[in-house]
Amino acid sequence: SDKLALRLANQKAEAVAAILSEDALIIAADTIVGTKTKVFEKTSTDDEVRKSIEFFSGRRIYIKTAVA
Repeated sequence: SDKLALRLANQKAEAVAAILSEDALIIAADTIVGTKTKVFEKTSTDDEVRKSIEFFSGRRIYIKTAVA
């Protein structure tokens, strides 16, 4: 989970670095949400958000953010 968030943040930073000048300062971040057994995809619709919130209700979840 921590490693996944960091890997995703690094991928974002590398993608931006590939199109900017060498001396650019790049800061990228990513956040993941999950349970012990599942990492959830980012929601893109109101319906997905509603379903996620209903699933999370009463459960222990984690939210991990990494910066690269």
